[in-house]
Amino acid sequence: MLLNVSGWGWKDVEYYFKKLENFVVPDYPSNDLHGHNGYLTISSVPYRSKVADAFMEGANATGLPLVDYNALTQTGVSYLQVSVTVTATVVAAMLCKNNPLSKNQCHYG
Repeated sequence: MLLNVSGWGWKDVEYYFKKLENFVVPDYPSNDLHGHNGYLTISSVPYRSKVADAFMEGANATGLPLVDYNALTQTGVSYLQVSVTVTATVVAAMLCKNNPLSKNQCHYG
């Protein structure tokens, strides 16, 4: 366990990550490592350039697979997974506002 901090291992926080997440990346099949009904939408980048497409095609041609780097296998290539919605800001503000331990640490406008 990193820094001997109990209660912060993956098995301890997995439930909360899944509850928060709404994983809608079309490149990957649905799996039980992601949440699908949460407030924080995770999607593919909204724009894919020709350079990015060429990079992905070249990487795949060398044998590197397309992977969900937030899943069990990180060796391979992937387009970015992002959260670029207003929801992310709202959720962060809600979490800070409702957490008495973070009153002096949260700065949002």
